[in-house]
Amino acid sequence: MKNVKKIFIFFSVIALVVLLIYYLSPKSNSFRNFILKDCQGSNISKIRMTSSYDDKYKSITDINEINKLLSDLSKMKIVEFKENTNIRSNYYYDFAISTDKNSNLLEVIIYDTNYITIDNIREHNLKTYRIMDNGLNKDYLKELIENK
Repeated sequence: MKNVKKIFIFFSVIALVVLLIYYLSPKSNSFRNFILKDCQGSNISKIRMTSSYDDKYKSITDINEINKLLSDLSKMKIVEFKENTNIRSNYYYDFAISTDKNSNLLEVIIYDTNYITIDNIREHNLKTYRIMDNGLNKDYLKELIENK
């Protein structure tokens, strides 16, 4: 009977360790799967963009422009960082995504160092990601902000 108990405890500990490793390991996916899943069920009506590079800003309310921007951002492959990351950058782009009820849903900050922080405002949840490919066209973002 003692052997059965020891075997059960052993396998329970192994299962717990495997689950813990899986939970703590960084997840890799696309911007769409990580971030835009938080927007499902909400009608995005406005995106406010700000650039720290030249302190310009723009509010996008045209649904076609919103969809194009979200489509372009969706092309990025990103990996989630579980540990605290000290992000040092020269400039960043800040996006506040709002719903049709004019309440902020997400705040997305894209740094020139290929890091992204996402603040899910409703859930008070801040996460950091790293861009793993060149799917982000920063020239497009700069042009979009400059053309009011």
